[in-house]
Amino acid sequence: MFLRDVSIDLLNRYGNNLRNITVVFPGKRAKLFMNQYLAQESDAPVWAPNYITIDELVQRSTPYSKADTITSICQLYKIYDQLVPDAESLDEFYGWGEVILSDFDDIDKHMAPADKIFRNVYDLHSISTDYLSPEQEQALREFFQNFSIEGNTELKRRFLRLWDIMPDLYRRLNEELSMQGRLYSGAQYRQVAEALKAGQTLPGMTDM
Repeated sequence: MFLRDVSIDLLNRYGNNLRNITVVFPGKRAKLFMNQYLAQESDAPVWAPNYITIDELVQRSTPYSKADTITSICQLYKIYDQLVPDAESLDEFYGWGEVILSDFDDIDKHMAPADKIFRNVYDLHSISTDYLSPEQEQALREFFQNFSIEGNTELKRRFLRLWDIMPDLYRRLNEELSMQGRLYSGAQYRQVAEALKAGQTLPGMTDM
């Protein structure tokens, strides 16, 4: 198993005193198994290493606090309401806002070029007539009032309008949250990655 191999490698490299070693895991559960493997693979007591999750590492390394989901979606809606004259209510927008925020989070964690992605999706759907899956139709039913399959032209217009302003939503959400000293999780990851790429020294990395 992977964790067993890692434990053996740590013991071979550093011996039984691992207190000055920090191991970064995706989640918290892995450290329980790692400690078991360290005990099994050593013939003497082991001083366990420090464990930290990737989220905790990012939190230590960025000057921005983590914006919670509700705060992020409410901020997103304020921007949406400013960009769309006949915007839906916050209650109607909230579920769709969760999807948008999740997309932003994935884009940032993969360091993808947001503007290009949004433009490609817009161009794809603008030339397609039967582009909605049943799941997408249901999501749009819940998001747009007075939706009907027969009224596909109006649905398509509103759907494209949403995607057309997506770059502005993305940019302004990040700008306004950062001005408040906060970022959603994916934006924190991007900020840390870009800082490292620029050769900056981050406190969370040097303190380990």
